[in-house]
Amino acid sequence: MRAKLIFRTPQTIDDESFVISHLDKFKDIVITPFLSHYKMSESLVERYSDILLQGSTLYNYETPVPVGGTTGGIIPVPSEVLAYWAFDLLVDSVSRSGETNGLFATLTLSTLLRRCEDVLRRYVDDVRLRGLVPLPR
Repeated sequence: MRAKLIFRTPQTIDDESFVISHLDKFKDIVITPFLSHYKMSESLVERYSDILLQGSTLYNYETPVPVGGTTGGIIPVPSEVLAYWAFDLLVDSVSRSGETNGLFATLTLSTLLRRCEDVLRRYVDDVRLRGLVPLPR
């Protein structure tokens, strides 16, 4: 199957800009100061980083992916810009270890590494099934 295309209209672009500008404000006021506080619970930080992990996904598969890969089609997420924003925030959370609680950076690092592992694992599986393919985004 071919990937379903999602066309970005001017309205969609405006909506994404609106959402991201408000999320940036929320990040500066709430996320950065409070989640990186040294008294923050580990479970809350892990849930936060898992949400960013899910939000940073650029596409989903039409069917569940078995071990070893799939030749099934993919479905792109409706808001690619928001997915990039979530990934950037995940990376930023890891890189703030010198400024904030080291435990916060450590917990988000494990999630970032899972994200990278997933991309590389899917790539290796795709190469085995399809031959030479480009590295996914």
